[in-house]
Amino acid sequence: MRFRPAQWPLPRPVAIHHIVEDFLTDWTAPVGHILPLRRFLENCLDTDLRSFYAESCFLFTLTRQKLPPFCQQGYLRMQGLSSTKSLRQHGVESRLLQDYTAMENSSRWLDDHSSAPGPLTQ
Repeated sequence: MRFRPAQWPLPRPVAIHHIVEDFLTDWTAPVGHILPLRRFLENCLDTDLRSFYAESCFLFTLTRQKLPPFCQQGYLRMQGLSSTKSLRQHGVESRLLQDYTAMENSSRWLDDHSSAPGPLTQ
């Protein structure tokens, strides 16, 4: 745009979003008023702007080539996977993870009993 001469008109837009401010509107959902703007931006940017839980980002990472920005910014930078019991159990059952809880419990038991007084040997 800055290299065009001053008399040239602006280029014709591909998409238009008209925002009207109406203070009398009673929104039925707390995020209902932002949906048209989000859909417009998703259409222009050709991406998904929703927020996802870590489990959904994990599945997207395994099954899709293009991830939503929310998953790219949080999950893939190791900021979003909160370990839940059901997620760990699913990982162990599908043999993606090892079950360290049994090993931790046995090592705690050994640590607790190794310091217990026993018979003295000379």
